[in-house]
Amino acid sequence: MARRRQVAVVAAVFAAGVALRLGFMIAYRPAFLGDADAGSYIYAAQHGLFSNVYDPAGYALFIRAIHTVYPHLSLLIAVQHGLGIASAAMLYLSVRGVTGSSLLGLVPAAPVLFDGYGLWVEHTPISETLFTFLVVAALYVALRAVEGRRWLLIADGVLIASAATVRPVGLILILVIGFY
Repeated sequence: MARRRQVAVVAAVFAAGVALRLGFMIAYRPAFLGDADAGSYIYAAQHGLFSNVYDPAGYALFIRAIHTVYPHLSLLIAVQHGLGIASAAMLYLSVRGVTGSSLLGLVPAAPVLFDGYGLWVEHTPISETLFTFLVVAALYVALRAVEGRRWLLIADGVLIASAATVRPVGLILILVIGFY
């Protein structure tokens, strides 16, 4: 019976995180656009991936790819909110896998799900959400690779390279994961 309660708590926490994001998407359409970087990323996606010498092309390419599916900012924001939920889920699964505790898995997931600044970032066309997702995914895949699935190291390399195209500091993951 205790296991069912834990599952219910985890499901409720994630459902509340999803509901919060849906509320943001309904109340603040299509996105928060007050950040100066948002305009530069959108411009780079439309006019040239390398038009801004200060920003790598990875996030602008991500925007361009989303735009080919549906040319409205709402889809980009929905995808970014999905990446936020996915990041929380991978953090939850990582901690649960290491500790065996469903409730301890919520410790890193809850801040991702409910942090106001994080929600604002997900609702703004800036690179933080994609970068965070790629870093968390690289760490999650590294944990799975240690369990004996060595072929996942290839996926880890792709995730690290992708993170570096969004933010060059992502290259530090080579040392962090390599040392681990």
